[in-house]
Amino acid sequence: MKSTPDRTRLKNLHQLSRMKSDLALAALTAARLECEKTTDQLAGLNCPPGIRFEGDDAAAMEQQRLLYRSWAERRRIALNGLLARQKAEAAERLTEAREAFGKADVIGKLCPGSVRKPRPDPG
Repeated sequence: MKSTPDRTRLKNLHQLSRMKSDLALAALTAARLECEKTTDQLAGLNCPPGIRFEGDDAAAMEQQRLLYRSWAERRRIALNGLLARQKAEAAERLTEAREAFGKADVIGKLCPGSVRKPRPDPG
């Protein structure tokens, strides 16, 4: 049976829609990895609680600890702002990925004789 132009165009459209869904999934994965990276940086700022310094350098060591805590708190504030923006970006990428997967699925159902592999929800 010969392929009609409409059938060929539909198959091409299906291939393009699957490529677009793959790109959307890659963008979602990248956004989530950025969130994980920032979360790890936040976790790395935690320091052990209340070490007591003794001896001649105790005052200097305590001052250094207080300076670090002050710096870490400012860094934590900056990273929390960054993480909020990254999570918003990841949420947008999730919406785009779901739309792309949905479109590819619908086009695949319209495409006669296409082999459809079930694809998981990107969420």
